Formats: sequence, C-alpha cells, structure tokens
Amino acid sequence: MQLIIENIGLIKQANITLDGLTVIAGNNDTGKSTVGKLLFSIVKSISRYKEDLEEDKEKNIHRLVERLYFILRRRVNFQENIKLKHFFLPPIFIHDIAKEHLIAVENRINLIRDEDIGGNILTQLENLKKLIKQDDNKNETIKRAFKKILYSEFRGEIKNKYIEQESIILIRELENEILNIKIDNSNNIDFELNDDLYFNDSTLIETPMILNFSDSIEKSKSYFEIKDKSDRLRTLGTADIAFHIKDIDSKLKESTYNDDLFESADFFEELYTVINGEMRYLAKEREFVYFSKDGKKHKSINTASGIKSFGILQMLFNSGFIDERSIIIIDEPEVHLHPKWQLKYAELIILLVKNGMHILVTTHSPYMIEALELYTKIHNTSSNFYLAKKMDNGTDIIHLDSDLEEIYKALSEPFSKLEEISLEDGFEW
Repeated sequence: MQLIIENIGLIKQANITLDGLTVIAGNNDTGKSTVGKLLFSIVKSISRYKEDLEEDKEKNIHRLVERLYFILRRRVNFQENIKLKHFFLPPIFIHDIAKEHLIAVENRINLIRDEDIGGNILTQLENLKKLIKQDDNKNETIKRAFKKILYSEFRGEIKNKYIEQESIILIRELENEILNIKIDNSNNIDFELNDDLYFNDSTLIETPMILNFSDSIEKSKSYFEIKDKSDRLRTLGTADIAFHIKDIDSKLKESTYNDDLFESADFFEELYTVINGEMRYLAKEREFVYFSKDGKKHKSINTASGIKSFGILQMLFNSGFIDERSIIIIDEPEVHLHPKWQLKYAELIILLVKNGMHILVTTHSPYMIEALELYTKIHNTSSNFYLAKKMDNGTDIIHLDSDLEEIYKALSEPFSKLEEISLEDGFEW
C-alpha cells in the first residue's frame, strides 16, 4: 500500500510503502513524526466512522424527543392526560425507539391524531422518522471524524506553511486509488474514500512515560471526543491532549481483561525474558505495575523507562491490539533505550513483522537503523527504509534501496563534527 503526501506539515513530498516494516530516519525537525500522526489520523477516522455516526445519530434522536416533550407540555395539561405524558416522556420514548424503531413513532403519531392536537407535533414526529431511517453519507461522516482528529493531533496546523499549493494525501494499491484527500489554503477538506482501507485500527506509541500519568490522561479530554455544547461545558478546565494518547491509554488498560491470554506465544516469552518480568494494569489500584521475575511488585513511576517501553508492547500484544489488520506506529523508540536494548527492541519489531504485522518506525538512531537492517536480513522480512531530508521550504522523504549509506551519513554527522573539533583543538581520541 502506498501513502503519498504533498505539502503536509514540513513535508513537501513523500511516497511511502506500508508493507511489513517501514522505517523513516532523519534528524529532528524533519517531519518524521508527522507521517505517523497523519497515518494514525486517517486509519482512526475511517475505523471509527460507524461508531461516530451512531453516536451523533443517537444524540440527535435524544434532542428531538426532548423537544417534542416540551412542545407538547405547552399545549396539553398532563394532569388531565397522564397517558400522553407517559408516551412522550423522553426516557420511555427513547426506550421504545431502541426496542421498536419506527413503530414507536407511528404509535405516537396515531395517538396525536386521535387526541386532535394541533401545532407542529406531527411534523416533528415525521422528522423523527426520517432521522431514524437516515443512512448518512459515509464519506461525509468520515470527513467529519477526520477533521476532528486532525485538530486533536495537529491543532489545525496541517498544511506546509511555506507552500501555497493545496495539500494532498493519497492511498493507493498498484493503480487502485483507495483514498484521496485534498486540503486547500483555508483548510477546507475534500475527502473521497473509494474503497475499504486494509487497516482497521492504528496505535501510535510515542513515549513510555504515559504509564506514569495514566490517571491524569483518563481525566483529560481530546478534541476528537467532544461532541456538543453540554460536553464542552462539562469538560471546562480539563486538560486537552492528543487523541493518540487517550487511545493507547485505553488499549493498555484493556490488557487487564485478557490476563495470560498470550503467555504461551513466543513473542510474549521473548518480551518477558528481556525485562525479567511483565507490566500489568491493576484496575483496582488504577495504575500500571511491573512484576519482576522474583515476584516483586514495582509501581510504574519507580520502573526504568526501558522496561516500560517493552511493557507497552507486552500489554498491547496481550490485549489483542497487535494483529495483521492493525498498524503500529512507533515514534523514536530509541529515546528511552540504551544501545543494547535498542538492538533487542529492533529484533522484536522484526519478529512481529515476520508474523504478518505492519509497523512504521521513525528514528534518528544509527543503532536502531543498523539493527533493523540486520534483523530484516536475518529473518528475510519485507522492509522499506526512507530518509527525511531537509530541502528548500520543507522536507522530502526519500526511498532508499539496499544501500542505507545516506542514512548513516546523515545521522553520524554530529559525531564527525565532534571529531573535527577535537582535532582542531589538538585532542586525541
């Protein structure tokens, strides 16, 4: 599958293959993370559209049922007509709609006609019927979800600021166009989904430190979740965080319901061996805990960040969120790992790819690149390596074939500079 990007964030252009392992290397501030956040946003908005549609539809039904009740109360003395009040009382009406659908509304239409009540009650009931039968446009629903999640992830700054041309996002398989998104200079979005996307879920792993702040994350909100005025009022003063943080936090907590489900798997055993134990979420204590091999229990805040990095993979695997139809996006995993564990983390990534998983890694570590390259060859897995290279007015993401020398050169430049300084000052290494 090809992800084609033009004029998004710092990125001028990119044509990225998502098949097995995809690696984007480069220095900081080259737009590597933008690719991961964009891919997360696309997959999430498409995978959640039905849920989002049903939530919106349900809220609209609730609003219309409540409006009907208050309109009717102004026209009818409920003390003299208890039956009418009972039939239109919102909790009862909504319950009947869930159970009987259109029949619940037809019964009330007949009742209003029998009571000979004037006004626009019948019109409102017909509108309710239309709403229940409504089959919303799939593209429009996904576009709404995509716009919300883009704001959550990018705070509206999605376009390349230095280029006035429209932004383009395409997903293709061979010559088959799956998705076509265009964003103009006013951030108007043209969204066209032509076929189903292969991925049905995405997970973005950004930092293991989220395990330390789980309670705060749960109490926070993301723009993607806010639905209406009442939600906004209820969450006033609550911290705003990116949706991918809320998403992974909820997934990791679900691992508590699948305890020991995959402990027989080789991958799980390998993870257990690396950190001599496992991370778990304890629902009663509302926190993540590391259980070492000797049976001792350590709160996540007192656990090494490297152990937390591997623990996140453990919990995602244990809760069933790593599979062939999902894509795992790992942003700069080396940040919290010493070189030895960078190599082990790379090996585990390749083992997942070998078992049919799809993983996108962004990195600026030559250790991580070299390890991924080596284990790809050892296990004969599919991989594509890219270099995010700064150009005029943005970044080009360049595909590299078998020779990764350009990546190593770009990432080792600071060491070369340091060596030059030492030689100029007469120091010996």
